[in-house]
Amino acid sequence: MLNSIMKDPRLKDLETAHNEYLFFIEKLKNKEPFSFAHFNDGECNYMFDVYKTPISRGYQDYSDELKERLIKSFLINNKNFYRGLPCPFHDEMTYDKCIQMLNTNNINFSIAHACVFHHNYSTKKHLFFDILKTYDSITWIANDKFNLDILSSKIGLDKNKSKVIKVPEKNAFDYISILENNSFEEGEIVILLCGPIGRVLAGEYFEKHPKTTFLCLGSYFDNILFKHIKHGYHYDRFMYCEICCTY
Repeated sequence: MLNSIMKDPRLKDLETAHNEYLFFIEKLKNKEPFSFAHFNDGECNYMFDVYKTPISRGYQDYSDELKERLIKSFLINNKNFYRGLPCPFHDEMTYDKCIQMLNTNNINFSIAHACVFHHNYSTKKHLFFDILKTYDSITWIANDKFNLDILSSKIGLDKNKSKVIKVPEKNAFDYISILENNSFEEGEIVILLCGPIGRVLAGEYFEKHPKTTFLCLGSYFDNILFKHIKHGYHYDRFMYCEICCTY
């Protein structure tokens, strides 16, 4: 399996989740606009009709429209739009379905590991946080429990350079018609922490604003924001994916 992954032309030199992270850090450092959307098992199972039940910890109900918008975003054909796919060693079947969908639709660009930011959290988060401080404008799209004051104080951000767009924690996709018309500045960074709708918007926004950077990071900041939530996938390695997460 490893050899077939490394020969996938979309991966090019992005061989591990750690190498990928440094690749994205360099882009952020150089202010090169791109979009990253974290498509993990929940979103993929929607797209492939594996189940039609709530995802995102039960906060997002199933809808056919959400499924179609996820697929539309997933299939954006832009070399600077990076689809984060489930780990091929942990969930080979879903990974292969993603590759098959991309091939069937002649999408030839840019995949990464969905875990790329999460798996570099414990030892390399400072690289990301330090670069965030260099941006003059950050927009956060997050649920109504997001607290900019806490986040800014914990990672040393100037909160005056940030603005927050809040969405309901429950069924945020119901508000897609309002959110999809947001506009953004050239050169700013937009961080989406709003469940499956974030995967939709990260792709669709980038199509309209190619000079803005969009990062759909799911629950990346939960360990900072919420005392009662501690994510095990913030480790650098997992027993089931030591190959793709090897330094």
